[in-house]
Amino acid sequence: MQIQSKEQDRYMLHRIEGEVDLYNSGVLKSALMNAFAANGKNILLDLSAMVYIDSTGMSVLFQTATQLREAKKDLKVFGATPAVMSVLSMVNVPGKLQICQTEEEAAMFFR
Repeated sequence: MQIQSKEQDRYMLHRIEGEVDLYNSGVLKSALMNAFAANGKNILLDLSAMVYIDSTGMSVLFQTATQLREAKKDLKVFGATPAVMSVLSMVNVPGKLQICQTEEEAAMFFR
């Protein structure tokens, strides 16, 4: 897994590449929370290069979204590949994670 980050006006964009699973989900959680601690911005995740996510990875997304909401911020995801979208659709609890098609669509929530 690789994470590329880019700061925008109202959010931090993180592009996740590769697989997110039991072995590296802690790295993802640390990267997201450290970026949030550094700038306090909303988080937008680009999943277009993610090829796999397991339940541990989903747990990281849910936990991060919950922590951001407690801080009056939010986490949105976009661009999920069909394989990742099938897991997101199966495991996602309504209201836990907002899934968008494009960065522009997701960014509209942060205006």
